[in-house]
Amino acid sequence: MIAKLVVWGKDRLEALSKLRRSLLEYNIAGLDTNVDFLVSLSSHPEFVSGNVHTNFIADHEESLLKVDPPSSVQIGQAALGLVLKKWQEEYESAVDQNNQNNPFILEAGFRVNYNAKKSMKLASNGTDYPIIMKQIDDRTFSISTDEGKTWKDMEGVIIQKNNNFVLDCLIDNTKCKYNVFKNDDIIALYTENGKLEFSLPADDFSETDDASGSKEDKVLSPMPGVLDKVLVKPGDEVKQGDALFVLIAMKMEYVVKANRNVKIENVFYKPGDNVAKDAVIVKYESEK
Repeated sequence: MIAKLVVWGKDRLEALSKLRRSLLEYNIAGLDTNVDFLVSLSSHPEFVSGNVHTNFIADHEESLLKVDPPSSVQIGQAALGLVLKKWQEEYESAVDQNNQNNPFILEAGFRVNYNAKKSMKLASNGTDYPIIMKQIDDRTFSISTDEGKTWKDMEGVIIQKNNNFVLDCLIDNTKCKYNVFKNDDIIALYTENGKLEFSLPADDFSETDDASGSKEDKVLSPMPGVLDKVLVKPGDEVKQGDALFVLIAMKMEYVVKANRNVKIENVFYKPGDNVAKDAVIVKYESEK
């Protein structure tokens, strides 16, 4: 047991309302809990009315345990939170290395004569969700969750409040604020309906260069650091998930992996080299 929650009110409705608000203040990530189930249970009309009996959960199992797939807006919010949180971590790393005045740190995602464009995948309940992000400015992105068919502008910033990180975002003129948690494996948002958690696939940090029309043929350094190992050479054929290089940053090791089956065209750095954020480490052969 992680915690015990006790609430009270002048009547059942007030107590249940307090219960739901209190449950949503639990921000637990990385392991399964029954918080979302308890939110669902305490919101069920029959439970609220007091029509409770020993077979209540069995009788209402379908509605109580139903897990809706994330909406396109929620997927976009998670992607926005992930990118903004990464940028925050990169800036903190740069401060530690006395490199915070580097223009490529101050202007995260900056490109000459074109806007940065990133592709990624987030996974939830066994389903992968592909995402394309076009950066408009340092806090605004145009995001597609349907392989570029439709786009939605999302603006956001990460704010630290005490020990919590809050995603403050604007979507379709609607503001929202959610606590956010990120580590190497997951990104989690804590919304008014409970926890929304996505697992992160192996980082590929691939970029589509709108200026040249290339398609994810560059593998970039995710942050400033020292190149510890280069595991490929020109001419090698690699499979999706194969490690390409290892970067040491913030006293941690980052393994960057291939995002697809592909042949290596060139490698631009060697072990021991200091590399900047977004330096092109490996180039794939262009797909015909």
